[in-house]
Amino acid sequence: MKRIFSFLVIALAILSCSDENPGSTSRAFYKNSQLTLSDNPGVYLDWTEGDKTVFRFGLTHPDDKNISDDELTEYFWIEVPSNISAFEIENFEPSENSKNIYYTRNCFCFIPEAFQFEKAQVTGTKISANRWRISFDIVAVGEDNTYVLKDSGEYGLGSIDFTP
Repeated sequence: MKRIFSFLVIALAILSCSDENPGSTSRAFYKNSQLTLSDNPGVYLDWTEGDKTVFRFGLTHPDDKNISDDELTEYFWIEVPSNISAFEIENFEPSENSKNIYYTRNCFCFIPEAFQFEKAQVTGTKISANRWRISFDIVAVGEDNTYVLKDSGEYGLGSIDFTP
C-alpha cells in the first residue's frame, strides 16, 4: 500500500510540474495616470501619476517549448482625459492634450522606436465607476514588421502604486 501511495504522489508531482504557458489576455484601466515614451518605446512606456485614465490590454502568447526565450506579450495602451464617459479614436494622430494610443511588445528583444499606426479604430464606453467596455482594431507598423491586434471586452479598475 505504501508503494502505491508513493508512486501516486511521485506521479502527481511529475504531472503537475508543467512549465507551459497557454497564453492569456488581461484588461484593466487605471485612474490618475499618464503615459510617455521611454528610451525603448517599442517595448516600454513611462507610466506615472497624472490626470488621465489609462487602459491596458495585454495578450500573452503561448510559449513554444522548443524555442528558448520566446516569451512575448503584446500591449495596447489607451490614454484619455479622466472626465469623459465615452470616446472614439479613428485615424489616430498623436496629441499632447487629448487621446493617445500606444502599442508595445514585451519580449526578449530591443525595439528602439515607437510603433506607428496604419489603422486604429477604438471605441470605449463607461459602464460604471469600475467598468468600461472597449473595442479596438489596430494595425501597428514597426521598422521590419506589421502587427494586427483586435479585441472587444470589459475592463475592470486596476490599481498601481506610484510611490518610489
